[in-house]
Amino acid sequence: GARGITSEPFTNYKAIARRYENCFIAGEGDNRILMRNDPNEIRSMVASMVETGRMSGGYMMCIGNHIPFNVPPEAVKLYLDLSVELGHR
Repeated sequence: GARGITSEPFTNYKAIARRYENCFIAGEGDNRILMRNDPNEIRSMVASMVETGRMSGGYMMCIGNHIPFNVPPEAVKLYLDLSVELGHR
């Protein structure tokens, strides 16, 4: 059987993490949030992803709808920096 799921941002990742405690999860991040380049919104997204990660058997910080070429580079850098800062079990 499957040991993990990768999907897109509209998926309820927290519900999956609650139901399947040893499931590997990836893809919760949303490039639309990165496109807006709002530091508070990016921090909130990363914090929510970290919360889900702590509920799951494995987690990859991942933008589920990918990062297109026109996302502001500073938004991508902030997302990555916050992932390093907050993403500890």
